[in-house]
Amino acid sequence: MEKREYCMKETKVYPQSEADQDFAKLLKNIRTEEKVSLDQLAMGLMSASQLVKIENGERPINKNIRDRLLERLGIAKELYENLLDLCDFEEWDYKKKILSAIQNKKIEDAYRLLKEYKAHLRENDRINHQFILAMWGEVLKQEGASKEKIAECYRKAVILTIPDAEKVWSEKRPLSVLEMNLLLETQTENLKICEKAIDKLRDAGRTYYLVELLEIEIQILETMPEIGKKMEYVISNYEIRQMLYKKHRIFYHIKGNDAVILAVLHTRLDINKALRKLKRDIK
Repeated sequence: MEKREYCMKETKVYPQSEADQDFAKLLKNIRTEEKVSLDQLAMGLMSASQLVKIENGERPINKNIRDRLLERLGIAKELYENLLDLCDFEEWDYKKKILSAIQNKKIEDAYRLLKEYKAHLRENDRINHQFILAMWGEVLKQEGASKEKIAECYRKAVILTIPDAEKVWSEKRPLSVLEMNLLLETQTENLKICEKAIDKLRDAGRTYYLVELLEIEIQILETMPEIGKKMEYVISNYEIRQMLYKKHRIFYHIKGNDAVILAVLHTRLDINKALRKLKRDIK
């Protein structure tokens, strides 16, 4: 790990290469075409002025930042070919080992690799720290940890590069694949926590906090309307989605940035009958 420590903790300034200049032009062209502002693209990663220097070819960047900026603009990082330096390669190789350990459910190996990887990171390396927390979340899932613990892990990962996550969906900010997955994981885990709390209140025959919990569920659905499964069914030009909650189906459609709930029906009602009833109710 000596080489990794040197590569990841040592702050080095490399001279601008021809590849850096090419990337600078590519980045600025794509950002302009996609009508993404400097502030939107730089959010949680750097200042807008620092991004300007990158676009002007005045500031070199590492592979992590380069990949994150491209992904936020909707460009798969694999489509941008560039040679890796030794530090980038070592980092890529170590991440590959971590992912392999988690995929093969070798929890002890995953813990060891994640701790080693974290020990050799700079404190301000937000992207790599976010990767670690995302992987911790996967390990916690495999261990059967509480939903609250998993959600908190994902929340910490999200705010590293999205400090005001609650505004992301309404403002349609550019996100990388990992950032979007983390937001979905966070919202999904929060939804599960709400459902668990509602079940406990219902089983105990108590109603306090029930309204507040239901409001949280509605907020989650409103901020993440795509969470529901899209159905191959159209009613009055509405593209119908459904989300299952215990013994009920929540039917809704997306209007702009909002989720419009159409009906909540019991799952004992046949799905085809439920859709026919929904169609009658909407007309």
